[in-house]
Amino acid sequence: MYRETLKVSELNEEQIEAAARYLGAAADKNTAISDETIEAVNIILGTGLNLSNSQVNSLAQKADAIRAEILAAHDSAQEKNIEAGHSN
Repeated sequence: MYRETLKVSELNEEQIEAAARYLGAAADKNTAISDETIEAVNIILGTGLNLSNSQVNSLAQKADAIRAEILAAHDSAQEKNIEAGHSN
């Protein structure tokens, strides 16, 4: 889905938001998403889209924020399960 979102000639803010959601959800939750991550993923997936530095930075920041939110929610749920006497 991330690669499909980037298959355009010009990337707008709405597409950056969508790409950030896909990448943030798919990412390793314990590893931050940086500008270099965005560039590497785009090369690996062969998106062929040349993003500006500001677009790469925006995408990285938004994707990392989503990754961090998911991690925090997961950690919070795990703590509640432990407090309730459940383990995963």
